[in-house]
Amino acid sequence: MRSKTALRMVLHDRASTIGALLGVVAIVFLVGQQLSILFGLLNYMSVLVDHSGADVWITSANLRNADAAKLIPGRYLDRVIGLEEIEWAEPILIGNGLFRTGDGSYESVRVIGTRRPRLSGGPWRFAQEDENALLDLEAVTVDRLDMNKLGNPEIGGITEIGDRRVRIGAITEGARGFQGTLIFTSLDKVKDIA
Repeated sequence: MRSKTALRMVLHDRASTIGALLGVVAIVFLVGQQLSILFGLLNYMSVLVDHSGADVWITSANLRNADAAKLIPGRYLDRVIGLEEIEWAEPILIGNGLFRTGDGSYESVRVIGTRRPRLSGGPWRFAQEDENALLDLEAVTVDRLDMNKLGNPEIGGITEIGDRRVRIGAITEGARGFQGTLIFTSLDKVKDIA
């Protein structure tokens, strides 16, 4: 009896019914859109960790923000490698820099330094060249999606990051972080830049 009455009410006031249905559809669409934005941002925030291959990251004490980490002394790495349970350990250094584009303007970039020859935590997929390009002390990578923003640099081209000379060694595919452009290079080059 109640369902018949409810059905008659829905069919009697068609305009209200259509409005309510459209409202529900719009809300479901918006919730789905917000969830996709959330998961996309979470993916960008964890891109380095996801592609590092590491089970554990060791950082400075009382770290609240990975972007504001203090350098850990190199002897800690030697201690960690000496532990029986540890298969491998590699340092990663993250810094900021200003990339000089072809027209002389600057773009803010995150510079990720990895140790050669393993390059753990470094670029994981390439559009042009490969990880061997980073064996050059001045080489850096740029991502394919950031090419326009960085003035379309070419492989082998010379530019500056933080007033330090760099050579474009490779173009990565999908190396984007939460703060935008990720550029990979050697540890020594990041220390020089940042």
